[in-house]
Amino acid sequence: MLLGFSLGCSEFVVIAIESDLATELGISLATAGQLISVFALVYAIATPVLALSTGRFRRYQLLVCYSIVFVLGNLVMALAPDFQVLFISRIVLGSVSGALLAVGVTYIPELLSPQQTSLAISVVYGAFSVAMVFVTSIGKFVADTLDWHVAMYGTLTFAVLICGALVAFMPRAGQTDEPATFREQAGLLREPSIITGMLIFLFGVGSVYVFYGYVTPYLEQVQGMGTVQASTTLMAYGVFCLDLEHPGRMDRCALWHEGAACDVRAAGCGVTRAVCCGRHHAARAGLCL
Repeated sequence: MLLGFSLGCSEFVVIAIESDLATELGISLATAGQLISVFALVYAIATPVLALSTGRFRRYQLLVCYSIVFVLGNLVMALAPDFQVLFISRIVLGSVSGALLAVGVTYIPELLSPQQTSLAISVVYGAFSVAMVFVTSIGKFVADTLDWHVAMYGTLTFAVLICGALVAFMPRAGQTDEPATFREQAGLLREPSIITGMLIFLFGVGSVYVFYGYVTPYLEQVQGMGTVQASTTLMAYGVFCLDLEHPGRMDRCALWHEGAACDVRAAGCGVTRAVCCGRHHAARAGLCL
């Protein structure tokens, strides 16, 4: 659960503070929005590529590598002095976030009973919803009252603590640690249950991401809301969206092949983000006009 929360915070923190980023870095709001879009595009491309190409490696080795890159990406994002460095950090984070989540979820069947596994996976993915509510509201308040770097420091702290705990306490080997070939994992795309799960994310979660992509500047510039009002509105909307984001409905059908199914499911989340990129820029262009 904490891994999903940390990944969600690193992803959504920019949404809450993009207006602050535009002002502090001297760029347009549309340019600041590219930080959201580039993360989504890289996530959509890198997640399935890594899932299908790293099957021959041991799971714990991948967990360590992905955790290191994820922490470094958060570090660069927190210390970024300009837009270019911040842009690079978003590319780094997008490249490993989906893969790290997929690897982390494969440990669940070995740590819990079969009856608890489905619920546990639901909780992990549901943590993204909690992160969305938390970081878009609290992050906005922190950025306006202190500094946008402070919000980034928060996501960095979560990343260090949670990834450190995963590397320290997760098993080095297990039942689902057997290498899988490209053919074995690609074959999952022929399963109707997997395709259905990806479509749920694409159309259901996608509608939420499109809204969140430009709601903060809309509340501030069009509705004239202050920091507290905008933060409260974001939190209220996020709470009502928790059920939509809740992924438990598809977990039981995905567990037939835990490791690879989770990889494909993470890829589905990436597809959702990629589709949202185009809509996000179109909406942002209208807002800026």
